[in-house]
Amino acid sequence: MVKADGAGVKDPVEEQIKEAIARGDFDNLPGQGRPLPKGDDGPGWWARRQIEQMRRQDRLAELSARIDRDLGEVWVLRDEAAVRERVAEFNAEIGAANGDVPVDEQLQPLDPAEVLATWRRMYRARR
Repeated sequence: MVKADGAGVKDPVEEQIKEAIARGDFDNLPGQGRPLPKGDDGPGWWARRQIEQMRRQDRLAELSARIDRDLGEVWVLRDEAAVRERVAEFNAEIGAANGDVPVDEQLQPLDPAEVLATWRRMYRARR
């Protein structure tokens, strides 16, 4: 028998939340440790948030396309030091762009060792 005050009744939603916490489903979520956005609860809040997300994605896509295009310049550089320097410049741009982007939307930096390995193969082919 259920008491009138609800004592002894388990809320199935609360139980699912407790189980998810125990499994670690809420660990390492994007934005963890950062405050929730404040005061954007007026009319159109959802649309404004979506537009900002789309703008971020557009900026990242433009940066990614530009780096892909400019990476062609790396293959003709004369020495490894110049290649490392250019890759560091690309990665600095990527790091700056990733600064205000959730982890799951960030661009991956270039792997200097991988770029150098490709440059070496292309350098040998030119000789």
